[in-house]
Amino acid sequence: MKVSITGRKMEMTEALNEHIKEKIRGIKKFLNEVKDVHIVLSVEKHRHFAEITLNASGYVIHCKEETNNMYSTIDQVIGKLTKQLKKHRDKIITLKNKKKLGEREITGFRSDVLSYEKETTMRENPQVIKSVKFDAKPISLEEATLEIRSTKNNFLVFRNALNEKINILYHRNDGNLGLIDTD
Repeated sequence: MKVSITGRKMEMTEALNEHIKEKIRGIKKFLNEVKDVHIVLSVEKHRHFAEITLNASGYVIHCKEETNNMYSTIDQVIGKLTKQLKKHRDKIITLKNKKKLGEREITGFRSDVLSYEKETTMRENPQVIKSVKFDAKPISLEEATLEIRSTKNNFLVFRNALNEKINILYHRNDGNLGLIDTD
């Protein structure tokens, strides 16, 4: 991460540089990749200004603050930056969670696979929303295991090649697969 500090109409002291760098180290926990941070400090009469422009992969955050003391100005502008970074991080986490949930949703049916989507609400009188008819081709248990792991379906209905019976292979909550063998 490249940090550049610019002082306008003021003298940059070593203590001020260290204070800024210490505060910037605290924001690294919110970011995976930061390209550069540019800080501009300026003084006009009794007003102290601080601006931060953070350029990360894919987005730019800009914060500005003004107080009567340069150290408190820096602290407040870093606080604003931290707040925006938290908001951005939470937004990314929310989008990732939505994407993960969306990947589990089944978009279509194949003729030899029956898919099931969990309902989030329970109804008193459940209704059949969609039914699918298919010819279950005979496949081995190993092929069925490969099939269910390669798709995002919750279960797979197939005809077992060994005994010609209808079987159901499903994902268990513990991450393993369960098998229902019919008579």
